[in-house]
Amino acid sequence: MRAIIIAASLSISGVALGGSAVDEGLIKAAKKVGVPHKLLRAICYSESRLDTRAVAYSDGGGTNHALGMCQILYQTAVGMGMGSDDRCLTHIEKSQRVYGNCKLFGPYTNAFYAARVLKYQLRRYNESWANATAAYNSGTVKICSKRAYYSVRIYVKKTGTVKWRRIKCKSGGLMNSNYVDRVMKAMAEGK
Repeated sequence: MRAIIIAASLSISGVALGGSAVDEGLIKAAKKVGVPHKLLRAICYSESRLDTRAVAYSDGGGTNHALGMCQILYQTAVGMGMGSDDRCLTHIEKSQRVYGNCKLFGPYTNAFYAARVLKYQLRRYNESWANATAAYNSGTVKICSKRAYYSVRIYVKKTGTVKWRRIKCKSGGLMNSNYVDRVMKAMAEGK
């Protein structure tokens, strides 16, 4: 019974979460790009709980939305070699059709460009998983100074809303250490 539950794909409102297409896309992308599958999967799990239709509006400013299960910014994917796709720039919240048209919502494509970003960050930070994970989240590693704060988005399950919270970081530590800790915990738990 337990094996059946683990192997089954979760679905909320018809959105596949952690299903076989997601797992296959993550494994194939990690292998092709040459990044650790467990780390890539943990990052994508931490970003969206493997929700292939996840969108963070204007996460990168303007119409540069973070899309798909790995929350790849459209401009980042283009910078990593994806051809321009105007269908990813439309008003996503108003058009359900865009999920089928914007290629960044495809599990493999999303995982592939996430893996390329991760590979770039791993090389950049001398294969440090913690620093590469921090840089995946913020673009670069940011070290806290005295009295530094940063903001994080918190999803409130009870109300289904997103709130911003200001968090003080430890002097000399990673500014987004909570994100890195969340990814490492997801990886340790096999998520």
